Amino acid sequence: MWSEPGVIVNDLAHPIKGRTERMTYLASGSEGWVSIIDTNKGFGAKLLWDPIKLPYLWYWQEQGSSGFPFYGRAQMTALEPASCLPGDGLAGASEAGRSTVIAAGEEYSFSVSLELI
Repeated sequence: MWSEPGVIVNDLAHPIKGRTERMTYLASGSEGWVSIIDTNKGFGAKLLWDPIKLPYLWYWQEQGSSGFPFYGRAQMTALEPASCLPGDGLAGASEAGRSTVIAAGEEYSFSVSLELI
């Protein structure tokens, strides 16, 4: 859920009005997939990932926001599997037990796939 001037939103399809950025995330219950569909154009994409290794899903949008790194030039929506919560940083994720430690010589892999639908 995010808030915008005068609006509290819990609908991920709620359109952006004006220049803004917003971010939210799903912290539990991930099944390891998400899809986004443009019903007007009749196509979309489905993203699949390992929900054990990437237990969070970040959802963010930019529309002409003025700050770094886009400086007013971007209009986008992103659905991003992640291993930590936004804003955690490595120190915060480690303190909360949400970081992954990979020992020297150890291998760590996972896959993410994108399907056009």
